[in-house]
Amino acid sequence: GDDLPAGELEIPAGTGVFEHPHLAYMKDTCTISVKGPAKAVVTKGSDVMIAVARYGKGTVFAVVDPWVYNEYVDRRNHLPEKYDNLAGAIDLAGWAVRQ
Repeated sequence: GDDLPAGELEIPAGTGVFEHPHLAYMKDTCTISVKGPAKAVVTKGSDVMIAVARYGKGTVFAVVDPWVYNEYVDRRNHLPEKYDNLAGAIDLAGWAVRQ
């Protein structure tokens, strides 16, 4: 609905994935349980929202919502300017390339 603050996710700088702080908007989220080599990267309260794990020669990035897609990054859904999903996506892409 219109309860945008419920979908806010503060992503701090220096997480190992994100170099810069971001305020992302994620709708209809779930949570992640981490174990083994997985590590929580971003939490909301005690809930893990983003996690990373090294697996074989690769890296797995897990997130609770597909927040990096067209309407969330091109502003077609008229999200307030404070949500910077596009900037977060650019930060994430830079990290992914370095992997």
